[in-house]
This record gives sequence, structure tokens and C-alpha cells, in this order.
Amino acid sequence: MKLKKLDIRQFCNFIDQELWLDPRMTVLVGRNDVGKTNLLSWLLEQHYSVGVGAGAARSQLPDIPQEERRVEYAMTWGVGDEESKMFDMPTLLGVENIRTICVGHEMMREPESADKRPWTIVINGEEKDYYLPRNESGEYRLRSNAVKLLQDILPKVRYILLSERQLMPFRFEFRLFAPTPEMSGLLPDSRRDEVVTEQVLLGMMGWRADTRFIPATSRSWEQAGLLQPLDIPIQELKERLQEISTQITKALREWWCDPPNLTFNITVAGHRDRYGSYAAEITIVDQAGLKCQGTGLRWFLAFLIEVLDIQRSNDSRLLLFDEPANHLHPSAQKVVLKILNELSKRSQIVYATHSPFMIDWSFPQRVRLLERADTRRTHINNKPYASAGSLNPWDPARISVGVTLGDLGLLGNENILVEGVSDHVLIANISEFLAASGRSSLPKNIAIIPIGSNEGELKRIITIAQNENRKLVLLHDSDSGGEKLRNCAAEKNVRAVSLRTVLSAALPVQTLAIEDLIQPNIYLEAVNKYYEHSHGFKPEFAPITKESLNTICPDNNETITSRLKIYFERRFKQAPTFNKASVAVQIADMIGNGWQGDGFQPFEQLIGQLLTNLGS
Repeated sequence: MKLKKLDIRQFCNFIDQELWLDPRMTVLVGRNDVGKTNLLSWLLEQHYSVGVGAGAARSQLPDIPQEERRVEYAMTWGVGDEESKMFDMPTLLGVENIRTICVGHEMMREPESADKRPWTIVINGEEKDYYLPRNESGEYRLRSNAVKLLQDILPKVRYILLSERQLMPFRFEFRLFAPTPEMSGLLPDSRRDEVVTEQVLLGMMGWRADTRFIPATSRSWEQAGLLQPLDIPIQELKERLQEISTQITKALREWWCDPPNLTFNITVAGHRDRYGSYAAEITIVDQAGLKCQGTGLRWFLAFLIEVLDIQRSNDSRLLLFDEPANHLHPSAQKVVLKILNELSKRSQIVYATHSPFMIDWSFPQRVRLLERADTRRTHINNKPYASAGSLNPWDPARISVGVTLGDLGLLGNENILVEGVSDHVLIANISEFLAASGRSSLPKNIAIIPIGSNEGELKRIITIAQNENRKLVLLHDSDSGGEKLRNCAAEKNVRAVSLRTVLSAALPVQTLAIEDLIQPNIYLEAVNKYYEHSHGFKPEFAPITKESLNTICPDNNETITSRLKIYFERRFKQAPTFNKASVAVQIADMIGNGWQGDGFQPFEQLIGQLLTNLGS
């Protein structure tokens, strides 16, 4: 079950805004104080909690009268057949073929009136009444099936901040308790920013933990409540901690490479006092046995422990990360991004960032831009790649995080150099689509780098890569510009793949671009979806068909994008120009939102040729 849309009617500085979420990963970018953390830590993380109605969450805008300030929002969840059967939703909710569930909530500043029903539940676009008759106090209460929906069926939310407090100390005391029935998984989900990493680590053994620093100056055990701590035999405890040490060491060696081959170990010294506490010590050493204790490594360790704990749970979750990897070098931030991408295959992720290295520029459709207007209201731009006047879909997000295009490229060990943004976006997203169905796709460690048509830029990148022993292959169009790039690469002993070799038998077109690998009906569908809500067309924009395209621009063995450019120029006197990069992002968006068709078979052949020439 995935969160499709968040409707914010009034919350903090958000008034009448919509946040559309990618089914896998959504990235919130924007300058300071636009409300990214408020969205994550208040609205999304506590969406079914009384806490969301706290005073801090209400609008503070001066143009909203005090008596009208409230919290009002709605969340729309997409429901698949698997979830519907798992929870027997038709029986529980009395609706067949459930596809969407929208849960709305309103909390006024003043006490609710007797007639006020704070919750609304809309299923498949139709509002349902799941309220009991008024009780003796004149209040409405939800029926048990609605309560079960809110508390047990909708995905659990996990907010992960990893602030300084969450960086694990190297020495601490702990007490262990039996898991309680209200625990979801191994740790409670509410207020995750109050749960420290050492508690998550010890929770991986199946117990609940209470911890404090050594020396114990933060608080006394007497404040921990009346629960009786477990008395675990010391040998059993050591064995379980060794299992965890092995697991974390394996993860560290897979993902952390500076320095490589680290070893993690947590040991216990036995009972300390009459409160049943143990003393634990953590060490991280390199191959030479030297201790590693840097802040960046400690943050990454805390992050890895959260990831491992998440992977242990079997249920689907909505994971919220607030500015992850701020402590890390750009190359390590890229590693965190890869881990998040792996997590998103099972759990939906939303995170906020200021770092350009924490944005996967292969997927512009996942970026949401938050901007503060002069009125102090925050506007959510769900399609920054489609912003008027932007010829490059990355421009708005790049401006927001304060970087230029040249700041973004990071060479991998294996790299595919492409001419343009369209090549980059389409190859990355279609490869992911193919991977999901078990077909030939690019490994996760291969970087795709757009170089444009600049021969000087190509030479510069090749020189850098060859000095660092990085593998390269060039993918180029079959036009004259592509041939120049191929010749330039050949001079530097870099292999090249031409799109002509993929489609030579299928199309008579002399000049081929990446878009020609897509079936025309699919490409025109994406063009129509992208431009159907655009303004400024005279006459009004009408869906483009093969027939209408052939009427205005006959098929004279030109690329489909060349023909569409001519079509726009002849058909519309005043209109936005045809933008193939934004259409590529539209295709990526269609793929990410449950594309059921295919039409991408030529990309399998292309990917095979690229991998062969890379030697992968």
C-alpha cells in the first residue's frame, strides 16, 4: 500500500497545497525554513496522532484569523489486490474492488462542536460513514472497523532523524526487557527521534532496551519505570551480540570503503549493579587494527543499524528521513542514496535534503520543490522539471540546492557517457523497469553521465577517468554530432556504441536518437500527458495521434522528436516549444507509477551492448 497524495488544506505555512508522492522515493528540496521538516516530523509521521494538532502545527500566517487557524489534511493511499486480500478489506469496510482509500482529518483551534466529525474516510472516491451514533457526551466515535483501518492496516510510519543524540556512544549501559504487545516490530514507531541507536541495535536481538551513557550522568535507572529487567545469562548475551557484530561488519564491508574492510564488535562486561544493567563497549577497527571513531563513520553506522532493523520487519512501511548523510563526504552520500534506493523496493521513502549528491539525477520525477512566497506561504511544486522556461528538467532543483550542472557529476568505476538529458533519464528508468521484471538491466554501480555534444568536455572527462583507471563507454546518436563524439572517443581508445547498431534493421531512419527506441504510440502518449495541462496553446492543445502527426509532418525518415518539433512549430502559433527532455521525465513518471505495458525491448539489446563494451 503506497501513499499517493497528501492534500494539505491548512497546516503550518501550507495552505491549499498538494504533495504527490512517487511510489518508491520522493525527495523534498527547498531552502531553509520552507517546512520540509514540518511535513516529515509532524504531518506525515504523526498523521493519525493527536500530536499533529498541537499549536506548533497550526498556521501562524498573519492573514489567517486566529479563530480560523486549524490543521486540516487528507491522505490518499493506493490499494493493491494483495493488500485487499491480506486484510479482507471488502468484508471489513463493506466495499468491493478497493483501489484508493482517502483519510481526512480536521482539528479546529477551539473545541469541536457536537456536530463535528473530525475524520472523513473516502473509498474509491465515495465518502463512507463509519461513525457510531452519538454517545452520552454528544460526541461521535469511529466504528471498530475504521479504527482498525487507521491503526492496523495503513502502513506504519517510521521517522528517522539521526541527530547527534542518535550517534551511538562507544561505551554505554543497558537493561533488557521483554517486548510489549504494543510494539510494532522490535521498537515503537512513535517519536523515533526519541529512540537512540543503541536501543535499535539491542532491539535487533528481539528485546526492548533501556540505555544510558557511561559515565552515568544523564539519568538514573530509577526513572525508567517499574518494569522488571530481564536477567539474561552472560554467555547467551555474548553470543547474540556476536551475531549482531558479524551482521554489521558484513554490511560495513559491503557499503563503506574509506577506509575499507572495517570490523565492528560489541562486547559486554556483565552485570554492573542491582538494577540488572550491563556495560557494553563498541569498537570499529581497520585492517591494521587501528580504531576508527570519526563522526561521519558514526553517522553511517547509525544509519546502517536503522536499515538492518527495517529489513528485519516483514510489513510495508512509509520511511521518513530528515536530511540524511549531512555528515558524509559526497562519495559516501552517493552510497547512502544507493542504500535508500534498495530500501525503496519494499518500503516507500520520503526524505528531505539540501545536498545535490543526495538527489539521484537519473530520476527528476521524484523531486518535489518547496518554495516560500512573499506571503510566507509555502508552495509545493510537484513537477519542477516542467517549470515554464526551463529547458533542462534539472534546472529548478539545481537552483534550489545552489549548484551548477558541473557540480553534479561523480564518476563511478564503470561509466556510460551519453549525449543528453533524455538519454540519461530514459536509460536509467527503463533499466530499473527491466530489472523489476528480471530482465537484462544495468548494475547499480554503473554511473550514467550526460556530456552534451561538446567534444572538449568529452576529452576532459575521458582524461580524468583514464587517470583514475575508470571504465568508460560512449553512447551516441547516429547524426553528424554523434559521429564527431565517436571519433573523439576513438582517439582516446574509448569504445563507443551507436544507436544505429540497435535499430539498423528495424528503422530506415538515417539519424536516430534515444527516443526512437520507444514505440511511437507510447511516446505520443507521454507527449499528450505532459502537454495536456500546459497553457498558452493557440489553438488549444489536442491529443496528438500518428495520423495528425503524419498530416502536418509526414514521416520522411526523421526522428520522432524532430517531427514533433516541426509539428509544434506549424500547428501552434503561440505555444511552449517541444521539450524532449521533459517528455523523457514524463515517461519515467509513467514507468514509476505502475506501468503495465512494455514496448522497451530495444533497450535490452542496447544495455547488453553497453555492458559488453564496458567489459561488465
